[in-house]
Amino acid sequence: MKMKQNIKQLLKMSGLWYPSLYFRSVAPVLRWLKSGCGSVAPQVLKWRVIHSYLERYLLKHFVETGTYVGDTLDYIAKTGIKCTSIELAYPVSPQRPRGATITPP
Repeated sequence: MKMKQNIKQLLKMSGLWYPSLYFRSVAPVLRWLKSGCGSVAPQVLKWRVIHSYLERYLLKHFVETGTYVGDTLDYIAKTGIKCTSIELAYPVSPQRPRGATITPP
């Protein structure tokens, strides 16, 4: 598990993490579409939907509940939008995205 985290961190620092996720998600997205979109959408599609809402409505602040590891918060924070995570279960992941505020219960 530590090796996976190190690889993820290196890819994030190089700017290749999110492009690699998009590339790796092509097959799951196609399977999801082929199945009629009846199950949970792949993560990258959720990120794109959230990002499109933030752009369409010119939102300056993103609030997330149930952050878990912080991948969505990290993805949105990289766009420059202020992010806040409201957690009902505390403590949260130590990998809090840079620039994100975490509000305990």
